[in-house]
Amino acid sequence: MAKKLNLEVKVGIFFVACFLLVGYISVKLANVNLGESAGYTLSAVFKSVAGVNDETPVLLAGLRIGMVTDMRLEGGNARVYFKVRQDAKIPDDSVIAIQTLGFLGSKYLEISPGKSKKNLRGGDQFSNVAVASELSDLSGRAGDIAQDVKAITANLRKVFGDEEGEEGLRRIFENLQQITERLAKTLEDNQARMNVIAENMQTMSTQVAAMSVENRDSIHQAIAAMPGIVDNLRVITDNLARFTSNNAESLGNAIEGLAQATQHMQEAMQHIASITRKIDEGQGTIGQLVNESGPMEDLNETVASLNELVGRIRRLQTFVEYRGEYDIHAEQLRSFLTLRLKPREDVWYSLTVVDDPVGRTSTTTTHTWVTYNPGTPREHTEETIKRERLTNDSLKLTLEIAKRWHWLVFHGGIIESTGGVGVDSMFFDDHLRLSVQAFDFGNADNPRLKANMDFIFLDHFLVTFGADDIVNRGVLDRRLQVPWFVGAGIMFRDDDLVALFSRLPTSGSSF
Repeated sequence: MAKKLNLEVKVGIFFVACFLLVGYISVKLANVNLGESAGYTLSAVFKSVAGVNDETPVLLAGLRIGMVTDMRLEGGNARVYFKVRQDAKIPDDSVIAIQTLGFLGSKYLEISPGKSKKNLRGGDQFSNVAVASELSDLSGRAGDIAQDVKAITANLRKVFGDEEGEEGLRRIFENLQQITERLAKTLEDNQARMNVIAENMQTMSTQVAAMSVENRDSIHQAIAAMPGIVDNLRVITDNLARFTSNNAESLGNAIEGLAQATQHMQEAMQHIASITRKIDEGQGTIGQLVNESGPMEDLNETVASLNELVGRIRRLQTFVEYRGEYDIHAEQLRSFLTLRLKPREDVWYSLTVVDDPVGRTSTTTTHTWVTYNPGTPREHTEETIKRERLTNDSLKLTLEIAKRWHWLVFHGGIIESTGGVGVDSMFFDDHLRLSVQAFDFGNADNPRLKANMDFIFLDHFLVTFGADDIVNRGVLDRRLQVPWFVGAGIMFRDDDLVALFSRLPTSGSSF
């Protein structure tokens, strides 16, 4: 028979078991997933990461696929690095946002997958970042609205507090009581029809619920727009408070008019009964919408098409660029104002207005025949050829389409009001650009060939250097000097333009 364990051994086994249990609970509470080191790292830039820490989970379709590993300050914003599982495939047009679990729960990063066939790879950055509303901002604005509502109620108390206002309210309530009695009788007489309408409304609500599931991303975008709506409500309440304070007497007169208007509502109830009967019988557009499924299916298809159109518009990037090129020898400045629309990263369209002091030069040839010594043996005719070069200093127009393959960009179309093509080479993460353009092929002095080098810095500024019209006959024959130029420019994206116009004062705001 085995020797029984003594008391010291039993106590030691008990403590070892307790330590193992405590270690297991600590690992679970710390959200440490052992054995999940494999994966790849992505990043995103947020304006605020309040509540996010180094172990905040990352969810895709409600499932955890990784967690935050590092956070760094970058130009007034916060760059968040997070590691996701190797088997997680995330389209490169997906949207990432900071969400809250429940009403006051912890923070997490939610990824809404896009429709692109190209997936993000290790080291990539999210280009679509949604801004979620902070509870503190909403609560603060709600407090301001409550103060405005309090001011409105104080003004209404002044309007209804005297005997005249009380008498007007009493007449209104008497009329409303008569209306409700007649409405109850009307509903009782049309109970069967109302039941049919209720069933049709239930069918419509089911279809609307299905539509809301299909348009989940659009609903999230509407929620993100709530701060702007709250600001507009604040402006409205301010204007309403001033209106009620300055027009108390007018409101009293309006209430008396409202008492008279309620008498006309009795006649309107009879029309309502007639309208409900026509709807039940399927007459008119509303009747067909309630009783037939075809219009609702058309509505669903229309909403889907609108969602697709809105998605394309949101992905369309807009760039505005100005650049000036100073001709060193001619001592003249050429100006370029460009609007570039970029539906995809590898395709864009550009429209440029060019102010060229040199203008567009054209050659006019005039042939003249003169007869000398007419009617004599020495009569003969001589031809005189006169050529004139005319310069038109009007604005020129450039309209091009561009396609990019890796570091090469090919573009063509109308260049300075003539047909032309060009090719650009992009280096150092698109900060250095080498460009060659050929256009004006109908010029008698050879086509116009332009070459330049642009250096882009701080994402908004550029400097340029190059030569224009370098294959001109006069340049090749060394009769003319090579037209070297230097210049600079500035560019803005649509995000910069939105930020600029959003700071402009409105009717309800001040500096």
